[in-house]
Amino acid sequence: MLVENTIILEKKSIAFYNANGDSIEKINTDAPRILIFDSGVGGLSVSKYIEKFFLGTDVVYIADNKLYPYGNKGRTLLLERIEDLLEQAIQVFKPIGLIIACNTASTLLSNSFIEKLKMPCIKVLSPILEAFQISLKKNVLLIATPNTINSEYVNNICAKLIDDKFIFKKLGLTELVKFSEMKSRGISLKTNDIENLILRLMTKEEVDNVDVVILGCTHFPNIKDELKYIFKNVKEWVAPAYDAINSLYQVISQINSQKGIQKFLFLTEQSKVDNFTSPYTYSGFL
Repeated sequence: MLVENTIILEKKSIAFYNANGDSIEKINTDAPRILIFDSGVGGLSVSKYIEKFFLGTDVVYIADNKLYPYGNKGRTLLLERIEDLLEQAIQVFKPIGLIIACNTASTLLSNSFIEKLKMPCIKVLSPILEAFQISLKKNVLLIATPNTINSEYVNNICAKLIDDKFIFKKLGLTELVKFSEMKSRGISLKTNDIENLILRLMTKEEVDNVDVVILGCTHFPNIKDELKYIFKNVKEWVAPAYDAINSLYQVISQINSQKGIQKFLFLTEQSKVDNFTSPYTYSGFL
């Protein structure tokens, strides 16, 4: 058996539970596995592309619901947590590749840590410079979590945008993550609530002048329709999910198998909310 119901390892004692908290013998398959990691449902916007690239590969999704949401947590706490979790998850699930679907986690993790994992690993990062290349007005907005907005990754790119012709606005809104989680569970959203939230940090003129928006959190494609209603003049919406999976595909040999994909969900805390796992179940995760 690959794992038991609860995995307690020596380092930081992080536990993994399957969706129902019961036996997870069904993951003991011979198929290779891709591991997806996120704090919540954001990784679902990434996982949907795996079936297009990797035939016969199982998918293991880890949602760190115990520490969700990441966007407003202390960076030192987050970094220690994420590194411990990933190291233990690799020991347990033995994947052939890893997707860090959480943008906040991706900006925190160093390249030296990724190299230490000794396996193909892709971080999902906001393609800021690429967004300016397609922006006709050179007016780009990055919507992300506060941790992503204030990350070294984003700051380093900002340093390159020193020409006056570049207009780069950044919105760090953890509340949008919560809106995305709500919508994924069938809870209706009021677009006005999202618009009012955005207009606290941007003027109506600034909203109208943006022509490219970067969805800098994998949760945000889920509320793209609401955002499109607010940013009516935006011509391009940039999300890195497809490119991330394609990048992983480039470094992993294609898997030929007749078995078809199985998808498994693991949590770091057993949820007491009745509909908590519904978005994952709807996407085919067991």
